[in-house]
Amino acid sequence: MMTMSRPQRHNSLEQYFDMDDEFSPYRLEYYRGEIFAMSGGSYEHMRLIKNVSRVLDVLERTGRCEVIPNNMRTAMPSGLYTYADVALVCGGVAFFPGRRDTFTNPVVLVEVLSKSTVDYDRGDKFELYKSIPTFRDYLLIDQYRIDVEHRWRDGDVWQSKHYAKGESFALIGVPLTIAVDALYEDVTIPA
Repeated sequence: MMTMSRPQRHNSLEQYFDMDDEFSPYRLEYYRGEIFAMSGGSYEHMRLIKNVSRVLDVLERTGRCEVIPNNMRTAMPSGLYTYADVALVCGGVAFFPGRRDTFTNPVVLVEVLSKSTVDYDRGDKFELYKSIPTFRDYLLIDQYRIDVEHRWRDGDVWQSKHYAKGESFALIGVPLTIAVDALYEDVTIPA
């Protein structure tokens, strides 16, 4: 999630790593020399992350994939260093050189939408995520209503479809069908 403080300009990548590792009470995002504090989430946000992780865990149990929670950083060719709410890596984790806390090869990325990040997650962040060669599926999960947007790579083009209560959809990058109801289990949607 994004935007808690004003960006600090002209920081090196090494300065960012140092700040994120040692000094910050918040997770930090880095892009083109700017560092942004990422905001926290609600109880529903946390439940949705847990549910997504549980659903993806089926693939982890095969031994071919690994679910990576939101405390590990993703680095991408576009220059963005950030924390997705959930990521799935298959075929082994490829780490950023010299870092065991930063990986580069997600197949699936998941963001739980909040009021402060919805535009960023659907727009600029997605555009930056698209630079990752292994990236195939993007899930945008609304925490205020039952709505999951699935974006997937179809050749060089990205497709998108929304799913509601009672529906299921298949991921493209991995063999898994997801029931929307499983993602929203024990989540209270505001009236």
